[in-house]
Amino acid sequence: MSFDSLYALHYDRFSGADYASYAAFFTEAARRFAAVALREALDLGCGAGGLSAVLVGAGLDMVGLDVSPEMLSVARAKPENRDVLLLCQDMRELELYGTVQGAVSAYDCLNYLGSLSELSDVLALLHNYIEPGGVFVFDVNTPARYERVYADNCFCFEDDGALLVWRNEYAPKSRRNRMELTLFARRADGGYDRFDDVAVQRCFSLPRIERAAVQAGFAVCGVFGGTDFSALTAESEKAFFVLKRI
Repeated sequence: MSFDSLYALHYDRFSGADYASYAAFFTEAARRFAAVALREALDLGCGAGGLSAVLVGAGLDMVGLDVSPEMLSVARAKPENRDVLLLCQDMRELELYGTVQGAVSAYDCLNYLGSLSELSDVLALLHNYIEPGGVFVFDVNTPARYERVYADNCFCFEDDGALLVWRNEYAPKSRRNRMELTLFARRADGGYDRFDDVAVQRCFSLPRIERAAVQAGFAVCGVFGGTDFSALTAESEKAFFVLKRI
């Protein structure tokens, strides 16, 4: 057992993700802003496939893409995802077999890109595979979340037989957040095995994201503070973008 495989098994419960609300936000954004009907969609950075499963239930044909084979294995085991095309790819090398009318990237996946240049490259690739008039919906963590929530704080998450300890170190000058992850898994004899990993996220300037989107050939339809289309404020911990492919 590795950190990646164990983390994937417990990901849905550790994350506490509200997939139903995010799926509703994505489909409503497509209804409001897209110029084409949403039938096929890409879940970019699909992880354990929770969001794809809900969107399949909403009647969409889904493609799920993630760099982690362990996450995709968990996604594949979900009965709802039996017809989802799951691809093991780095989003920076995105290559689909055809186009989709919409794409979604949930729960700060894009913050794992190392630079604005990489984000621009991903947006340019998406422009190739989203049909004209289609939408790209995604969220990023805001500076408020990195500075006030993550900061130098530590969080713990417990699931049946596993405990995740997550330590943060945010550097405002480089705008990078280092996350030290320690996962404890209970053995049959009552002891625990320990697994460690490190991940880094980048805090992107929201105006720079908008400029990169426009340069890649998207119109910015809106930037919101929540999946309820609420207004983005200085206190918002996430920014939810809705782009339309021109």
